[in-house]
Amino acid sequence: MNKKFSIVIPVYKNELNLPITIPYVIENFNLFNNYDVELILVNDGSPDNSIDIIREYKKKYPDLIKAVSLSRNFGQAAAIRCGFDVSNGDVIGVISADLQDPFELFVEMLKEWENGYKIVIATRSQRNEKNVSVAFSKIFHKIVKKFVNKDYPDGGFDFFVIDKSIKDEYSQIDLVPAFPQLLLLSLGHKRKFIEYTRQKREKGKSGWTLQAKIDLAIGVLVYFSDFPLKIVLFGGIFLLLFSSIFIIVDLILLFTKVLNFNIIIDIGAMLLFFISIILIAIGIVGEYIYYNFKISKKYPAYIIED
Repeated sequence: MNKKFSIVIPVYKNELNLPITIPYVIENFNLFNNYDVELILVNDGSPDNSIDIIREYKKKYPDLIKAVSLSRNFGQAAAIRCGFDVSNGDVIGVISADLQDPFELFVEMLKEWENGYKIVIATRSQRNEKNVSVAFSKIFHKIVKKFVNKDYPDGGFDFFVIDKSIKDEYSQIDLVPAFPQLLLLSLGHKRKFIEYTRQKREKGKSGWTLQAKIDLAIGVLVYFSDFPLKIVLFGGIFLLLFSSIFIIVDLILLFTKVLNFNIIIDIGAMLLFFISIILIAIGIVGEYIYYNFKISKKYPAYIIED
């Protein structure tokens, strides 16, 4: 009896990609001769016509496609979690809807899964695209690897294959974090990394904006590490030393009349500086408090509308 391979594709603002991606994926099901394959499309509250396109292909391939539409945009992590929950595969793969990742690489990834790796990750060694958003992503990946998880690959990843047992462990966690990749790595287990070159996006514009990436970066650092708090702590220690030296030097110069400093202006400027630092510190701590507040509410990870 063949094993089952579930392919999960989260969909958001992909109306230009889906008419290319869905037929391409289905036509290449024959790459997996030893598997029964199902394609799971999760519409993450996309504001364009993605859901209508998904419905059309669902009617055309009712036995091959499993389609889910969420009630609103819950985020990529929730869409992936939903795809996991409705999948029936012995092994589950996740790939983006824009085909910037090589679909054919799933063949090699499944071989590694058969060799005993429960998590097989395709990581971007290079990217055939250059813009501010990509530059930010590179910096973000380096920060995550340095300060959050040393096993995180330099190029990041959102193209991977996991064993059913990993899916079950993942689904037992109540909270869906902003970055499922780090959660998967935190589960441990035997894993394999495969490098590839990410292609330039040919159709449409990514909904993964720079602002969304900045929000993600904040969420990742807050949820998975104490790095921001350490910055505040050591920054405070440095400023304490700096201000102490500044005041001592300022007073010496004032009383020796080497320079005619106005100590009131100097102290006022320093106060404004330190108040701004305090506000930043409060903001960082506030992010931690707010994030835990959201966790305590126990909102559903996602809501299926259709």
